[in-house]
This record gives sequence, C-alpha cells and structure tokens, in this order.
Amino acid sequence: MRVNATFRLIATLLLAVGILLGSSACVTYGGGVESGLLKMRQGDYAGSAAEMEKSLKPDGDDRLLHHMELGLLKHLAGRYKESNRHLAQAERIADNLYTRNVGDMLSVAMSNPRNGPYRGADFERVFIHYYRSLNYLMLAVAKGAGGREALLESAAVEARKVDVLLGALVRERGDYGDSRDEQSSSFSKMMDVFRVLAGRRHDPDWLTYREDAYLRYVTGLIYELNGSLDDARIAYQKAAELYESGYAKQYGLGQKMAELAWFDTIRMMRQDGGWESEWPALARKKLSAASRKRLESFGADTAQVVVIQHLGLVPHRGELDLRLSINKRTRELVLIPLYGNGPERKGKFVWFQAMYADRGLLGLVKNYQSSGVVGAVVGTVSKRFPLSPVWNLVEDLKLDEALGDGIGTRVTVPYYPPIDTAYGASELWLDGSRSASMVDAQSLAQLALQEQILAAGGDLSEAVAREALKSVLANEASKSAANGNEGVATLFKFAGKLAVAASSAAETRNWLTLPQGIRVQRLALSPGKHKLTIRTSAAGGGLYHESEKRLKLTAGEMRVITVQSLIAPRGSR
Repeated sequence: MRVNATFRLIATLLLAVGILLGSSACVTYGGGVESGLLKMRQGDYAGSAAEMEKSLKPDGDDRLLHHMELGLLKHLAGRYKESNRHLAQAERIADNLYTRNVGDMLSVAMSNPRNGPYRGADFERVFIHYYRSLNYLMLAVAKGAGGREALLESAAVEARKVDVLLGALVRERGDYGDSRDEQSSSFSKMMDVFRVLAGRRHDPDWLTYREDAYLRYVTGLIYELNGSLDDARIAYQKAAELYESGYAKQYGLGQKMAELAWFDTIRMMRQDGGWESEWPALARKKLSAASRKRLESFGADTAQVVVIQHLGLVPHRGELDLRLSINKRTRELVLIPLYGNGPERKGKFVWFQAMYADRGLLGLVKNYQSSGVVGAVVGTVSKRFPLSPVWNLVEDLKLDEALGDGIGTRVTVPYYPPIDTAYGASELWLDGSRSASMVDAQSLAQLALQEQILAAGGDLSEAVAREALKSVLANEASKSAANGNEGVATLFKFAGKLAVAASSAAETRNWLTLPQGIRVQRLALSPGKHKLTIRTSAAGGGLYHESEKRLKLTAGEMRVITVQSLIAPRGSR
C-alpha cells in the first residue's frame, strides 16, 4: 500500500509538471502585447492603448512598461497631457527601481528574470524625457501665444533632465553577494563558478551607451525655441562633436547628421552675434558649399520647420534555449543550442555563433584536445568551458551529480534577431516639389542591439548559475523525498528536471512602442500657407509610408512637427 501511495504521488507530481510545462511554454513579452502593436501599426492608437492596458498592469512587475507604452501611445494619439501623466509616473518608477533590490534579485535567482520588476534600459529612461519634451512642444503649438512660454520652459526642464541622465549613465549596482542568507550564498558560489562565461568578445568601450548625440541635438532645439541661443549653440555643438567623433559610426547613421548639427551651431553663432570672427572659418571647415549657401536662407523674415520622423518599431527580444550539462570525464561544462524549426531558427543560429560558440583555431584545438575529432566538430556548434580549476567547488555544490547524468537541463537567454529594415530613404516635398532628404539621426534598434550584445556574457553566466542552482536543489529534494528508494529517487529526479526546465525563461521585456529609427531635417520657408509631404520608400521599392502636413507660418516662427511612419503587416487591414 505504501509503495502504491508513493507511485500515486509520483504520478500526480508528473502530471502537475506536465501541466506546468504546457501552461508556461514561455510567451515572450513582445508576443504578449502583439495585439496592441498590431493596432498601433494600423494607426489605431486608442485601440492599441486599450490592448496594452489588458496586458500590462499598473502595479505589477511590468508597471514601468505599462506607463511607458501607454505614454507613447497617448502621445501619438495627440493626448499630450495624458501622455505626460503616464511618462511622469514612468520616470518615478524608473528612479525607484534603478538601484537593484537584493530581495528581487533572489526571487529571480530562484526562478527567472521575469519574476522581478522591469527596470528599463538606460536609453529607455532617457527617452521618457524625450517624449515628455515633445509633448510640451506640441502643447505649445496648440496653445498659441497664451501660455506658450510656460510650456516651452517645461520642455526645457525635460532637456535639463536629459543632461543630468546622460552625465550619470554608469552607476554602482548591488550584487548577489550583498545578501548573507543561505540561498544567496549558494547562488553567489554558482556565480563564482560561471562568472568567467561573461568573458568579453566585444569591446565594451565601443558598444557602451554613454551619450546620445540625437538627444543633445533635440536639447539644442528646445533651447532655441526658448530663445536661449547660447545654450542652443552649446547643445548643437555637443551633438555635432559626438556624431563626428564616433556616435554616427557606432550606430550606423552616416555623416550627414554631423553636418546638420554643425549647420545649426553656426546658425546660432550668426544669429546670437559676437562670433563674426569665428563662424566663417568654422563654416568653411565643417560645411559643404551647398550648406554654406543655405545659411543665407535662414533670416528674421523667414519661417523654419523642423521635421522629426519616427520610423518603424524597435525589434522584439526573443529567447534562445540551450542544453546545459557537465561532462565529468573531461570536467567540462557543455552548452548546446536548441534552435527549433521555426522562422526564428536563423536568427538564433547567428546570435549563438556571434556571442557564444567556440570558434576559430584556438577553439578548434581546445575542443580536439578534450574530445577528439568529434569534439572539434561539435565545438563549432556548442560552448564548452573547462571546470577543472573549480572542480572542488563543483563537487562541493554537488553540481556534477545534478548535471552530469547525461540529461542536463535547459538554459534560456535573450537574443535579438538581425535587424529587419522595411523602409528606404525619406524625402520632403514642399508645395508639390521635392525639397530635401531626411537625415538619419538615431537608431534605437542599434541601441537595443548593442546593449544586448554587451549583456550577452552576463546573461549567460546568470542563466547558467540560476538553472544549475535549481537543478542542485531539485536533485537534493528528490533524494530526500525518495527516502532511500533508488527507483523512486530516479523518477523524482526526472520530475524535478522537468519542473526546472519548465521554469527557465529569459528577460525579453523592452519598450516596444519606441521607433526603430529617427530622421530629422530643417527647412527655411517663406511666411504663409504650405503643404509639406514626407514620403518614405520601401526597402524593396515602392512606397512605405506617406504623411501630409498643412502649415500656416509667420515670419520668424520656428515650428517642430513629428511624424510616425509605420506600415501594417500584409493582410491586417
């Protein structure tokens, strides 16, 4: 009777694990809000906001995303005050979450990163203030003369906040060793074993987001609108120098934006006065002959329009699964990617090869020495790490027992697929005639991608340590529950491994309503009525998006207009 009861318990456990596997087949954050994103692509911003509110709760782990996503959607819908209320709340939440809480870190350590609050990437925190400043600019246009100055000053406050954030991007964060309880101590030991997996393949100095040339440019724009011409000059020049010294190259933007920023720097010098002995030489050095001639068209009797085009949507982060095991004979940790057969297979393959795979002659020799010809071949599609230097710690943690049985466990890390750009060049048409090309000013897709590349090693180390710790605990629990019965222990161990595998997940959350790229252009226009058309071609030919703006301008007026250029997927209309 006791044996039958034991096996009934095992059967119940296996059934529960099966349900767990079926119910928690991990849906990425992007997949969870896809219905809202689809409505956004169709231009139904109100419908998109309603879908987002269903998926994202204002008081849960996704509370920051709740306010960021809704804040941007309200901006696009022209509900600027509501947008700013959401973004102000997002700012408060992001500030509160910026210092990592040890308790949150432990809950993540014992489960997966989605069981903790989303804190936001550095560039996402900065873009909260970007959209708040745009809201104030749009409200100022709608307000007219009465109250316009106060709204422009509010935009300047957001610009100053950007200055502060860009000046303090790198801050000290807590570590797992900050807690002294037994579980965090065990996880800290696991991190000691696997921290070396974070060895960098990429130069962090080149990839790190430490400044933002585009937001420096927008800061100059806001200062100019406020009449603070010297502050505007400084901001434009800072943007120009950043684009020129490496920002444009880092994010694949080309060099035209650097010239545009220098153009506005010199324009401020001419307009503010006192630079007559300096600006002509700077213009000859930094501007083309066409740009120097264009300076003459910006005067007190003309109006000007600055067009900001937001293109596409940032990519979704996906999940890459790997099988984690230990080869006790060679004392190696072995990670083999599980690509699956879906459309993401190619992107996963590229990410693993770029971030983790043992490549090159050194990797070939290392794998051949440890496992012969087969090992050398497998090494090109796996990640192997020698554990001999820390084998005593491995045995102390009983990690060899938990993972060295040939079954191993599943480890999940985030990845970005190759960036798919659906759009080509953008042209401005004024009153029916082509006037100018839009200039690439920012790539949030590249910002997100490069941040993930920098985090890849740490993501793998934490994921391996997390799943290894869960495997050890499950193994110990199975032995305790079996009470010496080897057959029962085997079944319990198998059930435990299923449960551990089912709980593996990666951090796939990010601010998905952000644009993929941003383009800018500035035009000098005669006072009066104008029709401005922004036409964007598709990457493969044809028209990607077209937007039309009707303007009525006065002499000396400076108008900022924003355009969201999206295309709905085929068959969604």
